[in-house]
Amino acid sequence: AEDGIRDYKVTGVQTCALPISPYVGFENEHRIKTKEESSSGNIYRALFRVTSTVTLLPKNEKLKGKFEFNFDWQYRNNFSESVSDLTTKEHKYLTTSFNYTFFSADDGKKSAKIGFDYTNGENPTKNFEQQSFYAVSLKVKL
Repeated sequence: AEDGIRDYKVTGVQTCALPISPYVGFENEHRIKTKEESSSGNIYRALFRVTSTVTLLPKNEKLKGKFEFNFDWQYRNNFSESVSDLTTKEHKYLTTSFNYTFFSADDGKKSAKIGFDYTNGENPTKNFEQQSFYAVSLKVKL
């Protein structure tokens, strides 16, 4: 169905909403100024990414829309490079979170959530630094 997966035995009852967003692309990292000469040059990468946010829909009206699960998996592969000191060609990165929304404005633009997060892999925003951790976090959208 257009808004999720429906049970074929029970017409009109939504059992699960599973929006998946795939992404395929290319990246170019051009290193101009580096400490070591062997670190400068170009790196061309293929990128594949899948993200999803699943909102859990309990039957209790007070809890409806309060719980969500987020998933983001990224895979990068260096297919061409002129940087001589690279040690790895593949980069994998996974983040997941389970959140409870305890405040949401009527227009949906402002919200506050508390969540439990898991991260594992090479973070592309931190120079592909290897990370693996759990966290409890407060997420505020203003």
